[in-house]
Amino acid sequence: MRQYYVYRMEYEADETEYIAVKDGFSFPAFFLGIIWFLKKRLWKYSLALLGFWLLEYIGLFVYWYWFLFFVMLAQMISGTFDPKQFASSEHILGIFALFKKLLSFTAYLLAFGSGAFIGVEANGFLRKKLVDDGYELIGIYEGSRRRAIKEATKI
Repeated sequence: MRQYYVYRMEYEADETEYIAVKDGFSFPAFFLGIIWFLKKRLWKYSLALLGFWLLEYIGLFVYWYWFLFFVMLAQMISGTFDPKQFASSEHILGIFALFKKLLSFTAYLLAFGSGAFIGVEANGFLRKKLVDDGYELIGIYEGSRRRAIKEATKI
């Protein structure tokens, strides 16, 4: 059964708010990423994810650019590099096609990996934010979200 961490915030006007956060993998965070962080008001995590994505794509571009440069350098050193063939449009288009495929494949792998990390850790980030915002952990309950809150309000 699913476990939910139930948090409570008491306000001055005898109002009490209860929030239940599931323990475990978050599929919405996995698929939506930064949108999920923004919806849950996790500003610093959304900025960190945006920065990671920017660094990821810049880093990938630079990495594969230098990789192809060193491949051509190795061809030049070994004597298999032909400047006439390199200057032909077919060869240049082939290099750019290879570059695009390598960049896309690596980007997909990194995006899947970062999405999996986000899915695993997202609810933990949300629980930490609730505690930082002054919510009090009441307990851990099993069942559905609605049932967990109902059991927590009985206390």
